[in-house]
Amino acid sequence: NRFSIAAALAVGDYFGVERAEALAAIAEYVPSNNRSQSQKTLRNLLTVDCYNANPSSMSVAIANHAAVNYPQYPHKVLILGDMLELGEWSREEHERILAEALASDAERVLLVGGCFGSCGVEQERVEHFERVEALCDYLTESPIENAFVLVKGSRGIGLERALEKL
Repeated sequence: NRFSIAAALAVGDYFGVERAEALAAIAEYVPSNNRSQSQKTLRNLLTVDCYNANPSSMSVAIANHAAVNYPQYPHKVLILGDMLELGEWSREEHERILAEALASDAERVLLVGGCFGSCGVEQERVEHFERVEALCDYLTESPIENAFVLVKGSRGIGLERALEKL
């Protein structure tokens, strides 16, 4: 959100808003729109981005997740939902994103949706679920704990329904 913050500060400068007042307002902002929100649960630290997913945003999110380490959350998990509406590039882009996820330092990669399912990757640290309900059932039976978790997918996949299980 740094570009949005910079734009907000520039608009504030233009309209004569005191910098301290603008910074205080920005510091108080708590996003609630499922767009790159940091969310702490009783067991995990989440980055929640369930509003939109496309190949470039997915790549950046995976790279950002890999670049950060929290000693209190020693495990890293990626929960990735399909990127919808990619048309003829869908399979190729899902395969590329899956390769990036597998190249990251995530211990587990949980995939949701038919597009990721068509990639055909069977590895020990990868689980695939056709629907978010199956993911929720899995998380109930195999809870994730002490993890830094990226939850990212297109809005139509509904990954936000799994947040209460994390």
